[in-house]
Amino acid sequence: MSLLAAGSRLIRELRTWTLAPIGLVLVVVLLGAGVVTVLATGGESPEKLIQRYFSSTAGGGAPSEQARLIKFTECHPIYKKVRGEFLDECSLEFRGQAYTGCFLWSDDGNRIVLGSRQVASLVAGCDRVFWDRAAGTLVSR
Repeated sequence: MSLLAAGSRLIRELRTWTLAPIGLVLVVVLLGAGVVTVLATGGESPEKLIQRYFSSTAGGGAPSEQARLIKFTECHPIYKKVRGEFLDECSLEFRGQAYTGCFLWSDDGNRIVLGSRQVASLVAGCDRVFWDRAAGTLVSR
């Protein structure tokens, strides 16, 4: 059977299907592609998670367009514990200004449990970095 004949036969077969099975196949394929993509990339990047933290009320509620300007360069453990877990100290940059914030990540590393605003009051040496709505910028106090 030639490739053209096989393709024509497949198209005739698909024409006999109702929209429900075609939609189901499409949904399954798209969901599968999404799962593979998330597994291949390991979820969201630390930079995206940090930007989302500063957009949240916990981080000060930065507008999303401003939060996207917060750049993450690196994190490293600082061997200070909160809730029995070690904190990471992360270097951040916003509009040419450098900041250092402490973050407590979830066990799977896919979300921030406590950010620099909350951790600073619990651990000496961690800067209280947050979005100041009145000033419209990232601050460290």
